[in-house]
Amino acid sequence: MKTPLIIISLAIICCATLHARLVRIWTHSQLAEASHTIAVIEAVSTEKTVAPLPQGFPEAADNYQAWITTFKVHVGLKGGLDSTKPLKVLHWTYSEKKNFIANGAAFMRFTIGPVKREVTLVYDGVGRGTSMQNDYHPVWLAYLIMSREEGVFEPAAGQYDAAPAFKELSDFNMH
Repeated sequence: MKTPLIIISLAIICCATLHARLVRIWTHSQLAEASHTIAVIEAVSTEKTVAPLPQGFPEAADNYQAWITTFKVHVGLKGGLDSTKPLKVLHWTYSEKKNFIANGAAFMRFTIGPVKREVTLVYDGVGRGTSMQNDYHPVWLAYLIMSREEGVFEPAAGQYDAAPAFKELSDFNMH
């Protein structure tokens, strides 16, 4: 009795159409090797811009919006960055026209600080103590490559799945 049910279940699973896309999983070593520059950065401002759509974007150009975010460099780890000069990064998001996203891109949006976070101390699954708030400025470890435009960088992981090229480093602590 179980055998026909298992066979039918497997047939349904195998015949179902899956609409998933493959996404590369980047290691630190791969990102470091692909990068011209590695830095700890903090977003200062962000503005819309116009840029040619990179290769590999699966839909029409009007579904996307290019952004230039200006960062303060806290420390340059690779690439000889001058920490006294701002760093500009070209990145993309979906435009306001796009309303449904299946298997979408891993785009980045950078919050300009300070940001308020609320934390509840939990012990054994029960909230204990009071919630705490802390203002902080999000800081990122960024793996970047030189852009087509002079003085502008792009994510080393590519534009469509840019998120792996940025790791948030939080200065939020519980002390």
